[in-house]
Amino acid sequence: MRRGANADIFLKTLEKVRAAVPNIALRTSFIVGFPGETAEDHAALMDFVRAAKFDWMGAFAYSDEEGSQSIAWTNRSRSRSASSRRGVVR
Repeated sequence: MRRGANADIFLKTLEKVRAAVPNIALRTSFIVGFPGETAEDHAALMDFVRAAKFDWMGAFAYSDEEGSQSIAWTNRSRSRSASSRRGVVR
């Protein structure tokens, strides 16, 4: 999804934030089943989630959004795969 960073950069940032604000609560949301997402990508997300130790997290299955470039991508996850991955991340 072109985030411009990787898990290590985000984990280091989370570490710095937690050091600066000891009792901070961190929350996030993830989209799973994005076009082109592989089983390896999903496994890497799971590793990241375990390492990040978020206080609250949401997971959503990908769906087309009018005007987004990903609508035209052909390498799509089946909706059943996205829903299954969503359940695992939660």
